[in-house]
Amino acid sequence: MGSRPRERRCAGGDNTDGQATPPADTFTQVSAGGFHTCGLKTDGTVACWGSNKWGQAQPPAGAFRQVSSGGFHTCGPNTDGAVVCWGSDVWLEATPPEYALTQVSVAGSRSFCGLNTDSTLTCWNLTPPTGTFTEVSAGGSHTCGLRTDGSVACWGFNGWLEATPPEYALTQVSVAGSPSFCGLNTDNTLTCWNLTPPTGTFIEVSAGGSDACGLRMDGTLQCWGDNTYGQATPPPGPFTHVSAGYRHTCGVKADSTVACWGDNTYGQATPPPGAFTLVSAGYQHTCGLKSDGTVACWGDNSALQASPPPLVFNQVSAGGFHTCGILKTVNTVVCWGDNSLLQVTPPPGAFTQVSAGFWYTCGLKTGGTLVCWGDNYYGQATPPVGTFTQVSAGNSDPTFACAVERDASVACWGVVAIAQTPTLLP
Repeated sequence: MGSRPRERRCAGGDNTDGQATPPADTFTQVSAGGFHTCGLKTDGTVACWGSNKWGQAQPPAGAFRQVSSGGFHTCGPNTDGAVVCWGSDVWLEATPPEYALTQVSVAGSRSFCGLNTDSTLTCWNLTPPTGTFTEVSAGGSHTCGLRTDGSVACWGFNGWLEATPPEYALTQVSVAGSPSFCGLNTDNTLTCWNLTPPTGTFIEVSAGGSDACGLRMDGTLQCWGDNTYGQATPPPGPFTHVSAGYRHTCGVKADSTVACWGDNTYGQATPPPGAFTLVSAGYQHTCGLKSDGTVACWGDNSALQASPPPLVFNQVSAGGFHTCGILKTVNTVVCWGDNSLLQVTPPPGAFTQVSAGFWYTCGLKTGGTLVCWGDNYYGQATPPVGTFTQVSAGNSDPTFACAVERDASVACWGVVAIAQTPTLLP
């Protein structure tokens, strides 16, 4: 059965310029840019909405094959294959080469690439690799292409390498601040990029602002990285769970009590008494899931992020200035705290995991798909398509998130989540 045109829907994220308020029409494709959105209508014409400061939401007449929205401009191949662009042209981003393209991808302000009719790549402002490809996707200042043999090639700016995951199969990934990203390999050893983990086997890893902690099989904790505030100096265990925040770390001990260490400026490292099954260390506050399913939070409460509702949860995640949890009976997400960017306005549906980032949130739905909401300025709330087993949003960094795919590979997204040369697992 063929696909049918769908009514457009936009949810969550910034709507200051109306970029999340599409017109009443039917579309076959949609592409969200920096502060505007464009869609390919069923008749082949393009409609755009949102900010039009640079003319990026004012498409020309005519029929198109596809449309791609960038930071302040938009491009698309028309039915003849010629690329037409409109909007800002500061970096010549709206001046494409004179080639016939089957697909075009633009993003940010300097990344613009297209797939030629012979399956090679053409980019303007970036130099692509040689060879044949089946798909290309441009990020803020980088681009990745899917080769015909199934491998991936990426090029352009690579920031801190936070989205250049190692070539390992992972069962769990944890990201927090810009330099902290670690994963648990299938053999229970650790792999980190931008941090050097200890050797040995672990059952859990949690990355903080500039540090990380791992839980060994015997219940002891080992932490590494920045220890300015004592966040990498854990107390004696044994522990059953660990969570690293911005400058503090917390863990659930074998007797079900919570212990925290590190920065305690806002009381985020002073847990209440009681029995807990899970703890989540956020930016400057911490929340824990008590044995009766209720949530207790402590630390900074300037945005009411430490004031949970009196409900029963099966998971909780503390972010920058907000917190989210999954209700035990219906598996829906409930969030509280700062909602200035709609980060505490989750979509409906059943979830198996939620991860609160700095100004955004990501959740794993029961079918394994990802959905994110809140701030999307860096693309951090636009997860890739696929089937995943776990997601981690950076609660100390507002720009990126990572997730483990069903095949144990790692996918990251966001403007500084820039994968240069990832290699697909065999």
